[in-house]
Amino acid sequence: MTAPAERAALGPVTVSERIVSVDIVRGFALWGVLLINMMNFGALFPDRWLEPIDQFAFWAQRFFFEMKSWRLFSFLFGFGFALQMMRASDRGTRFLPVYVRRLALLLGFGFFNFLFYFGDILTAYALLGFVLLAFRRWSLRWILVVAALLLLVDPIDSAIRPEILSDPEVAAEVARVARAENVVGTDYSQEGWREAMTGPVFAHWGVQARHFGRHADPRGQWEGDESWLLFFSMFLLGLYAGKRRIFQDSERHRVLIRRIFLWGLPLGLLAMTSDWIFRDFVSAPLPPALRFAKEAVWAYGATALSLSYAAGLVLLAQRPRWNRILSPLGAMGRTALTVYLAQSIIFTTLFYGYGFGQSGRVGPAGIFGYAALIYATQLAICVWWMKWFRFGPAEWLWRTLTYLELQPMRLQRSETAGA
Repeated sequence: MTAPAERAALGPVTVSERIVSVDIVRGFALWGVLLINMMNFGALFPDRWLEPIDQFAFWAQRFFFEMKSWRLFSFLFGFGFALQMMRASDRGTRFLPVYVRRLALLLGFGFFNFLFYFGDILTAYALLGFVLLAFRRWSLRWILVVAALLLLVDPIDSAIRPEILSDPEVAAEVARVARAENVVGTDYSQEGWREAMTGPVFAHWGVQARHFGRHADPRGQWEGDESWLLFFSMFLLGLYAGKRRIFQDSERHRVLIRRIFLWGLPLGLLAMTSDWIFRDFVSAPLPPALRFAKEAVWAYGATALSLSYAAGLVLLAQRPRWNRILSPLGAMGRTALTVYLAQSIIFTTLFYGYGFGQSGRVGPAGIFGYAALIYATQLAICVWWMKWFRFGPAEWLWRTLTYLELQPMRLQRSETAGA
């Protein structure tokens, strides 16, 4: 057990120590995470939803949010790792025991989340967090090099896979089958899946729990545009930003942040335009070299666009007026784990048979509406909650168990005024 003095030194970040702009970025990322997670329930097949508003909604989520929001989330995880490591170093305390407990607890939250939603990401974060330890003493240059190389894994895989998969219609059908298998946990029996989808919530939990081992097995997670290697590349970029103290001292790095925004936004938008053209207007199979180029443009472009979102929000947060406007996002960012878990419970209740059974019945435009309503409601609750409390409920539990000490939940009167 960690000594009392160590626990005190490595206690949770106080209200005054938080980086407001990072909380704002995290709150913004939760919007895209919610939207794309909800799109998984039958709205990702544009050929089923032919109304112009549905077609536009599908295009918008793909263009602006798909694969960008989890990139931001992953980036912030790596950044948080760097902050914890540097805080421990600055205070001369041991970092590893607290960090290992933190990841073990995150794995527990991942199991809880997976009981509701097959697309849980916390499990991957917890397991990859242990791998990140190996990079904590690497130089900034080599961290960037490895991150850039990992982004090439999916383009290389795309170039060397069988040529038949380059046919858009065949690839689309393979994607449908793969997604359907993913939705039911890859190896669910049809009988088991029907029971989970139409029976009581306990039946669903039982099916999910039996397949958690497969969900947490790294051996099946290294291919496709949701590869764990891509998650890890964003961890490394976040580690780089944290070690370089880009967001801790955003005023001093204002020029760099502006460059990330001014270069990342147009390059990211051009890359997404290229992806749109190839997806919707190119029907002929592509040769391997062109497949590689197409996927590389997507991989680096989506990363550039997601980082430009972060840079733009940080620049806005430096302005007092915009800081006040964006402050609700900061409140949500401070309760990100609670919000993420609550989102899974809410939208699975909306879609699964034990709830309202709307899976496959709501098109992209409807998903946008539902997601906006859920997000706005959570935003309002977070703003109210953070006026009185230090943490969200899940954050409080996570920190209490991490530091092996009961954490005070309510803010003091002076802290309430500051918040």
